Amino acid sequence: AIDASSASEPSLELLDTVVPGRIPPSYAQQRLWFLNQFDPASPAYNMPVAVRVGAADDPAMVLTALRDVIERHEALRTYYPSDDDGPRQVVRPTDTVLVEVPERTVSERDLDSAVAAAAAEGFDVSAEVPIRATLLNVHESGDTVVVVVVHHISMDGWSVDPLVRDFAFAHASRAAGHAPTWPRLRAQYGQYAVWN
Repeated sequence: AIDASSASEPSLELLDTVVPGRIPPSYAQQRLWFLNQFDPASPAYNMPVAVRVGAADDPAMVLTALRDVIERHEALRTYYPSDDDGPRQVVRPTDTVLVEVPERTVSERDLDSAVAAAAAEGFDVSAEVPIRATLLNVHESGDTVVVVVVHHISMDGWSVDPLVRDFAFAHASRAAGHAPTWPRLRAQYGQYAVWN
């Protein structure tokens, strides 16, 4: 049975999914939403990623590259308010996400604890997008460490590599003086939630 299924053509049905005005959360998101509403202050489902970029990088350019990634992946700018029918997905415009990004200077010795502190604050996914960023300027080297924290409702373990890869590509593009030129994603997570 496994051999027969692996030989079959993959279904492209997902790509034709029409997203309605009210986007339901996927089954996994429903579970995470419930857990989050039980204790929004908990960082238990936070997924932090820290990327060190060079000392010559302009923080505004770094944030522009991060916003390029957020524009590309709707799930990173989606929050989950509830109405009479339960939670739903609402995708926010990119320019309303990460409007204020804290920036601070830390020593190399205190860097790990600063990253941990950035990852320790919970999200209320019913009221805010589940992504946060902090720029940590390392005093000794002048490098900047970009700390991105995403709640598990919008990202899983498999998504960490594409997040970092897309940020690296957007960062290199912006450093070269232009926006990233990448192909449009064939589907967004909202389509999957409806299709599933």
